[in-house]
Amino acid sequence: MKGKFSILIALFFIAAIAINGCKPKQQAAAVVYDYEAVYGGTQGVDGTTMVKVTAKGKKAEDAVENCKKYAVHAIMFRGIPGSNMAKAILTEPNAETKNADYFNKFFAPSGKYLSFMTPSGDGPQDKVKTSDGYKVTMLINVKHKNLRKQLEDDGIAKKMTDGF
Repeated sequence: MKGKFSILIALFFIAAIAINGCKPKQQAAAVVYDYEAVYGGTQGVDGTTMVKVTAKGKKAEDAVENCKKYAVHAIMFRGIPGSNMAKAILTEPNAETKNADYFNKFFAPSGKYLSFMTPSGDGPQDKVKTSDGYKVTMLINVKHKNLRKQLEDDGIAKKMTDGF
């Protein structure tokens, strides 16, 4: 009787482990970026791209910070049609999700992304009050050459020489 009880307990634990192992692993929630980015013209500095970005925020200051962040994001993940960065730096599908920890730190307030962009002019070109906050348009100069090098050095982007 004692042997049957031990076998029954062992089977119970094995079943519990098997059931627990079949649960789908939770993935990080995908971040939705709500912005528009287009080519903003030339700045005249090699290794940079001028991006005209429109972004939203609860406060005008939030929308301005989002413009800065999204200009860099667009160069990295979307590309800017009509510019020297028509193709995004990161073309691997799900690169942002695969490297979520890296990008959470990179795009954090006071994150590394700030060193790869410079607002052009005296601030927003356009600022509109909306029902849920503000919508701001800015010209941002993105240092794409330095950005690419940083992403390559950090092992996030493939080096330009890879694959040749």
